Amino acid sequence: MSTPGTLMEPIATTRASEAAADIMSVIVPVVERADDVVAVYRAFAEELNARRQPYEFLFVFDGRLTPPPDLVALSRDNKNVRILRFAREFGETAALRLALSALKSAAIDARGDLADAEAVAVLQREARKRREAEQVYRDAGRATQADQEAYERSVLERFLPAALDPDELAHLVDQAVAASGASGPKELGKVMGRLMPQVKGRADGNEVRRLVLERLGG
Repeated sequence: MSTPGTLMEPIATTRASEAAADIMSVIVPVVERADDVVAVYRAFAEELNARRQPYEFLFVFDGRLTPPPDLVALSRDNKNVRILRFAREFGETAALRLALSALKSAAIDARGDLADAEAVAVLQREARKRREAEQVYRDAGRATQADQEAYERSVLERFLPAALDPDELAHLVDQAVAASGASGPKELGKVMGRLMPQVKGRADGNEVRRLVLERLGG
């Protein structure tokens, strides 16, 4: 049985109680949304009760989420339901570990320490990957995975220079086009060479290129 709304499916194990009966332990990681966890419990409990299978539920919460009141009440009234909440935010930790791994790989490829600009470029690339993955998931109607990608991107963006707002970026593009004297798409390189040093680390290169081409009639 799947678990709507949770990032992972429940993990079921069995153990022997003091009375020698097999108790199924159902562990439910909750890392993205918590509004339907009681519904998850009821669905599983109904099936297990029909089988006369003794059980216990452990809902494990990522540090980002707070157990909902209905689950807290359920755990208080039902000794077979327990809640475990991590103090740390493991979603953030996972995102940072992936970023650190990317930085280490880039340093190995460069055969030395990365300059600040190079490190920023790596983090921007990782943030862009998550933005693209988020869009793919949203287009596929997979909101949970999309939200996870968006969250990881927000973690990475804490370590990036503040992004230019659209109006400021558009103004810089206009200035660069005017200063370069470019008049058509074939002179894209002339504008980009003047513009990119001003926006590097603060704007996505593909978006900058699109805006320049738009101004040049490309």
